[in-house]
Amino acid sequence: PSCHVEHAKSLFISNEQLMFVAIVDSSCKFHGVVSRESVMQCPENDNNSVETIMDTNIVQIDADKSVKSAVGKLMIREEKEFYRPFVILKKERYYGIATVRDLLIAIGKDL
Repeated sequence: PSCHVEHAKSLFISNEQLMFVAIVDSSCKFHGVVSRESVMQCPENDNNSVETIMDTNIVQIDADKSVKSAVGKLMIREEKEFYRPFVILKKERYYGIATVRDLLIAIGKDL
């Protein structure tokens, strides 16, 4: 969480396909997500912490639960939030970040 906006910006600049970055601490505790859009809108040489722009209202999915359970949690979001990412936790520690598109690809592989 003590990461600076400029560092996050460098991650997005170096990887054009990166849309979100999860913010975790050294013990893998999840704190929030910053989006490419929010980071790129910040002024140049922004030395503020990413905490100032990170989104902490992110759906959290337990890695040990079923895909059906994950879908159920995601479907209760408002329609305008449908394409926001969600995080996957395992034993309350950050495991990964994904989007609904990623989930649909995983489901499609099982068909």
